[in-house]
Amino acid sequence: MASKLLKTQWRFMDHLPLLLIKARQMGFRVSGGELWRNKEIQKIYFDSGRSSTMNSRHWKKLALDINFFLDGKVIDDYDSLLPIGEFWESLHEKNVWGGRWKNPYDPSHFETNL
Repeated sequence: MASKLLKTQWRFMDHLPLLLIKARQMGFRVSGGELWRNKEIQKIYFDSGRSSTMNSRHWKKLALDINFFLDGKVIDDYDSLLPIGEFWESLHEKNVWGGRWKNPYDPSHFETNL
């Protein structure tokens, strides 16, 4: 029997292609960022202010950073990415978009919770 974590990872991975298709339909090109990171890297991010937690969803492979581009230019502003963030959140009640966070603001971050 699959664990709760594994079932959540499956759900997360099932939602990612839908998110990528939505981004493409909106005219974005994307590149991948981090899916998994170790505790040492998380500590660097935490100490530098790039993360507000030492309990990252990346540790459990429940988060992915995605870089968005239009005409070769990185797009990371709230208004441009809000429709994608809302789409992600609409796929499941436990999906979270980092563009809603204030400190640190992280519009390239998509995660799910157990």
